[in-house]
Amino acid sequence: MPRIGVVIKEIEEDQVVISTSRRGVCENCSENSSCSLESDHENEPVELVIAMNHLQAQPGDTVEFDLAGHTELKISLVVWVVPLIGLLVGAFCGAIYHGLVSISKDAGTFIGAITGFLAAFGLIILYDRRHTNSAELIPHILRIKESSCEVKSHPPSTMEV
Repeated sequence: MPRIGVVIKEIEEDQVVISTSRRGVCENCSENSSCSLESDHENEPVELVIAMNHLQAQPGDTVEFDLAGHTELKISLVVWVVPLIGLLVGAFCGAIYHGLVSISKDAGTFIGAITGFLAAFGLIILYDRRHTNSAELIPHILRIKESSCEVKSHPPSTMEV
């Protein structure tokens, strides 16, 4: 899902830093007034993102940016499904092979589940380290919406009630 932010500065010829708001996960939460994750102002920029700048956006430009393709879905699957599979496979193996270490079936299942989960977590760490500098994981600017200077020059609209 594309996000919107304002270009703060250029890092390199093809990369910029974008200031953007957090995603909308906090919007409908009943605890948003007391949560430390929620900012005091709804639209206050709270996150800085480095993005590829193939459209030559300049500091002050409002841009729309996103990860390429189905990258977010792939990452979500790795982060959520791999540990679940590790947990289930570990529990299954622990339940089957509990007799080899002379423990109860329940204890074997528990130990196997924890071992499988930790093994899966280790695989995720290796995956993360291998793909840390991958260009696929850097958002790309999709389009330049408008310059923030242009937004400030427009008079505020007034609505009569």
